[in-house]
Amino acid sequence: MSNYGRATHCVVLWCGAIVVWAGSAWAQAFDIPAAGIPSEPLLGAEPIMGAPAASGAVGGVPQLVPRNQLPGPASTQAPDRAGSLIESTFSPEAPVQREPSIATEPAVPAEVVWDEWRWQFLPDGLMYPAYLAGGREPRFASLWLYRRGDGWLWDSALGGQVGLIRYGSEDGPWPEGWQIDFAGAAFTRQDMDRDLDVREVDYRLAVPLTYRRGIFEFKFGYYHVCSHLADEYLILNPDALNTRINYVRNGLMLGLALRPWRPLRLYTEIGYSVHTDGGAEPWEFQFGGEFVPAEPRSLRGSPFFAVDGHLRQEVDFSGNFTIQAGWAWRSRTGHLFRVGCHYFNGLSDQHQFFRTHEDQVGIGLWYDF
Repeated sequence: MSNYGRATHCVVLWCGAIVVWAGSAWAQAFDIPAAGIPSEPLLGAEPIMGAPAASGAVGGVPQLVPRNQLPGPASTQAPDRAGSLIESTFSPEAPVQREPSIATEPAVPAEVVWDEWRWQFLPDGLMYPAYLAGGREPRFASLWLYRRGDGWLWDSALGGQVGLIRYGSEDGPWPEGWQIDFAGAAFTRQDMDRDLDVREVDYRLAVPLTYRRGIFEFKFGYYHVCSHLADEYLILNPDALNTRINYVRNGLMLGLALRPWRPLRLYTEIGYSVHTDGGAEPWEFQFGGEFVPAEPRSLRGSPFFAVDGHLRQEVDFSGNFTIQAGWAWRSRTGHLFRVGCHYFNGLSDQHQFFRTHEDQVGIGLWYDF
């Protein structure tokens, strides 16, 4: 078996272990606790808590006394009518006695402010989060990959996306309104077979205007991309000094996303660069979908699945395709921590080598803002 085959086999086994663990965790989530089943005395008999134990009582435990033997005026006894019975949902043939409701003043509901739009500086949460399977999104990430014909690589992303100013609601993970964000990240590739020598670093900066209302999400803004070969790679490959490129993109992006169901997100994005260099061309397109049912602050988490496609004009509108799957946890402000499997096929998203085809499998950790 080749090294790529062994790496693929290990990743498949690792993903299978995640699926088995996930299935057992979710199965436990649907267990009904015994405390949730009501235990009430049958109609026609009530316990007299203050009366002494009758014969046959054990340890002074109050015994059930028929209703027609209860002391007190007859007016206090419940009428023996079928219309006053509330049958149990667990056994229709066994009606149960319900405690009479006591009239009290209604509680004043807590003030709800989630839907109130107002100006906020440095708000929590994002209107338009990063694409989960997107290879050049602002986040913290670490991926251990096996690339066919190349060996083991370590790809990392060091960055994030934050809100600067918002006019909208304060609903932690799902805010609505208008927001200006700042996003940036550095994407490195290291050679694990050569003492983690750095091969290349890409940088991306963006300032998007984002919006969310109901099931719709929108972003429009400026972005900058540049790519640089690392010194360690140039020392090992001195001829690369003559072939290196100054890959640069400065352009505008327009993204639209739809959430027909809150855990499900479908998106598409168009980018047009007004200034390019190093072989880059103006147009690029991105599209995909993701499914993440994780609820905020749930220790159990949930599975996730994401796919992404990226097409670029400089390679005749070819590109790459990415699939990721695993387990995810969501914070109260919408931040997402993920662990899972990764598969990539197509032209490299390392821009110094954007004409090189890559076929890679691996595992990763992601923290999305």
